[in-house]
This record gives sequence, structure tokens and C-alpha cells, in this order.
Amino acid sequence: MIIVGSLLGYVTTKRYAAAILSGVLSAFVFESVIAHTSMFLIPQTLAAVVVVLGCVLWVRGNKRLGLALLFGTIFIHFVIGSLGIVCGLLFVSSEYINEKFSVGIPKFLIYIGLLGVFVAVIFESLGDFNPFSSQESVALTFGLGEKLDLLISWYSPLIAAYLCGVWRVMKTGDDNQRYVVGISLGLLAAVFLPIPYSLKFLTVTRFFVNVTVAIGLVWLLDSLSRQWVKFVAYAAIWLIMLNVFVHSVV
Repeated sequence: MIIVGSLLGYVTTKRYAAAILSGVLSAFVFESVIAHTSMFLIPQTLAAVVVVLGCVLWVRGNKRLGLALLFGTIFIHFVIGSLGIVCGLLFVSSEYINEKFSVGIPKFLIYIGLLGVFVAVIFESLGDFNPFSSQESVALTFGLGEKLDLLISWYSPLIAAYLCGVWRVMKTGDDNQRYVVGISLGLLAAVFLPIPYSLKFLTVTRFFVNVTVAIGLVWLLDSLSRQWVKFVAYAAIWLIMLNVFVHSVV
């Protein structure tokens, strides 16, 4: 998971600092209630890794193998595999529309993702949508407030870095970065939906969120001119990372 997280960070930004930060966050931030993101060999986590690897291959130009992984993930885990199919269709349709109509879909992905988050919040205010009658599905349906509390406890101040990353990519990001940030927002919208087991989407979501956080952190560090200030900033980031890890464990 660390390697795949680092690969996604590097192919997105071409920066080793972003790759390292993405990899460290992939190791330090994990959910152990529903998504069980630290358990590599269970189907949903393995499927999430394959989905991210498929996205990495697509971005690097190995599109056939990337699509094969994205579409084939459905045979590992239905829910996560469905996300893989959505990502694959997004890549294919984006390339087709760009070739036929010269319209760059990645330019609009972030705005579509933000709209998706807004719509998910509106749906949440209307109540839970639980098509199942089992006690387990009821117990594992969390409200928006509970989900936000979990995200805040995992990422702490790094949420500000995520917002900085979104802003940075909106202004000056390339297509690959817009893909990653747009997908992260779309997946967050899926997590926020008032449906059972929506936290399972975090198995994939966290990789894209981590890269966006890394983009924000690298941007903030690049804006610092004095070396001693950068040193203090790096130290603060690693302390925050340690705090994130402690919260994930506890």
C-alpha cells in the first residue's frame, strides 16, 4: 500500500517529496471499523490497491493494462470493483471527448467533484437511505457528523493541506493532478452518502486524498524561502504525521 501510494503521488506530481508524503500517509492513516484499510490481503483492500495501480498505469501511458486492472477489479470485490469500473469509464470517456470535441474533461472534474460533495450533503440531510433490513446495515450506517469526526481525527490539521491542494490544482494543476483531485472529491462524496457501508469507499478514497494533501504540503513548503523556516515546517509536518498515526492506532 505504501508503494502504490507513493507511485500515485509521483506519477501525479513528478515530485519525490510528494511521493514520500503520499506513501507515509498511506501507512499512517487507516480505518479499522468498516474499511479495514490496514489489512492488505482482505478482498476490499486488495481491490483498492489494484484500482489505484490501474490509475497509475493509465497516467503513465500503459492504458490497456491500466484499464484491464480497473475493469477486472470487479472480480475481487463488487463494491470497490464498481469504483474501478467508474474510474476506467471516466478515463476512456474523457479521452474520447477530448479527441472528438477538443474538450478537456479534467478541467471540469474538480468542479463536478465539489458539486458531488454538496449533493451528498443535501441527501444526508434528508435522512438515511438503507435498502437493507439487517441490524448490521443499520449499525454500520453513519451520519455525516460522525464521518466528519472520523476524518478530522485521522487527518487533524492536514485537512487544511488537503484544501490547499485542491486550490493549487484548480489554479495551476495539469490534467493528471486534476484527475486525482477530482476523483478524491467524487469519492469523498460517495463516502458522505447516507447509505450503509459507505465508509468502505475509504479503501480507495484515502489514496487520492493523500496525494492531494501531499500536493498542498509541497506547495506550502515551496513557498517558504528561508531554510530554517523550511526545517521547522518539515519538523512540524512529521510531528503531525506522528499524531495522525497515533490517532489511527487508538
